Amino acid sequence: MPSWPPALDGVVDKLKRGAAVADVGCRHGASTIVMAKAFPKSRFFGFDYHAPLVEAAAKAARHAGLTNVRFEVAQAKNFPGHFDLVVTEGGFGRWRRVAETPFNIVLEVRQ
Repeated sequence: MPSWPPALDGVVDKLKRGAAVADVGCRHGASTIVMAKAFPKSRFFGFDYHAPLVEAAAKAARHAGLTNVRFEVAQAKNFPGHFDLVVTEGGFGRWRRVAETPFNIVLEVRQ
């Protein structure tokens, strides 16, 4: 499990009970898959704009036998769904419109 969830008050308990989690800019899904394995009651959705990476992530999840994770091609500024937690690992360094994208993620979290 990544080291950051325990640092956020109440997040680990929520993930253990079951939460909907978006990983924006998931690339090949490695961290998404680690989280899905660690918290089987939660549902994980990985989003990336690069279709070959999304396909590789989905293949890795199938290979791991995970049913609580799915991957979808989507841009960070308009990924679909409603989530309890939105994470990104290194996404800010890859997004072209860095000033706009975090604002869109905050809007999604607040809805």
